[in-house]
Amino acid sequence: MTLSPRQEYRRPSTQTKSRHTGSVGTTSTLGTGERVPFDEDASLEVLTDRAVAMAEAVAEPYGYLLRQVLDCYPVSEGPLYDQQRRGASYNSLAVIGHKVGMTKAERGQWYSIAEAVPLSQRHAGHILSRLKRRAA
Repeated sequence: MTLSPRQEYRRPSTQTKSRHTGSVGTTSTLGTGERVPFDEDASLEVLTDRAVAMAEAVAEPYGYLLRQVLDCYPVSEGPLYDQQRRGASYNSLAVIGHKVGMTKAERGQWYSIAEAVPLSQRHAGHILSRLKRRAA
């Protein structure tokens, strides 16, 4: 899968009904607290392997970021276990994008790549941790 960072990214939207007016409006699925769609029963090991394999097919800096999860291993309990059972938040993905200097359009492409894997919140935290260690 080759994704160009120059491709236009459009935020997905969903139709919603206002509780108060009953009118239909459009809201972004990338709002505060929103996450990459994710199956909580997905194997972290399988998704990690998928991310590392995808790193070879995408442009930089996306490949670099995906390779950071190579040593992200599953856990069986605790807060990290909870993180590996839910999708990465778009906020976490944006922080990663800012740390490597992505433009808004490039961050949009990064969200698409994270959705294609899909990346878990544990993956996103692992990438952030690696980026912080490298910057220190």
